[in-house]
Amino acid sequence: MKANIMSIQSFENILMERLNAAGSDKISDHQYQLAYKKFLVGKNVKSFLEIGIANQVDGHSSITAWSELFPTATIYALDNDQKKVTMVNGGRVKAYNVDQSSLDSLLNFLDDADIKYIDVILDDGSHKFSHARTTFEVLFHHLSDDGIYMIEDIKKSSDTWQQSIRDWKNYLDAYDDLEYEIIDCRPGIDDDSIIVGIWKK
Repeated sequence: MKANIMSIQSFENILMERLNAAGSDKISDHQYQLAYKKFLVGKNVKSFLEIGIANQVDGHSSITAWSELFPTATIYALDNDQKKVTMVNGGRVKAYNVDQSSLDSLLNFLDDADIKYIDVILDDGSHKFSHARTTFEVLFHHLSDDGIYMIEDIKKSSDTWQQSIRDWKNYLDAYDDLEYEIIDCRPGIDDDSIIVGIWKK
């Protein structure tokens, strides 16, 4: 299978059109396309998993965008809201009701979906560090050797809800079998427009 050879401009245009049409804040508020382009353009993506299903507007959602960007990939969508799961499920999109804070729920998903490896994993779930850490500890083992694991909505500083750069640096630095890069998509602004990309050594 040939790798995705879509141009960077076409990739960015699809992202902006589909995500903005869905009312997503991924582009409009966070400028995440800067990280998506770096991590995803040119990848041969056969499977894409997103944790967290945004509200779908007029048939558009982030799930719609990934389906169009990677037209031969199986798209997995996880959420703890059954209405959202039902909303996007169908065709190449396999949606599951999963609580990312629950080890059992995550393991049951892997069993139900019969997943071995995933090329891209994107965590846009609760944005709580403990939840995202649990999800990472389960799903990273199923990342393909040349895959990328992205975690969105990281803040520069800690508070009682959001995950922070310090949380992830302290956690990931303890691993010898991975590498990571933290991308601040809106430098100079103290918000949660930060993505960490993680891959296997």
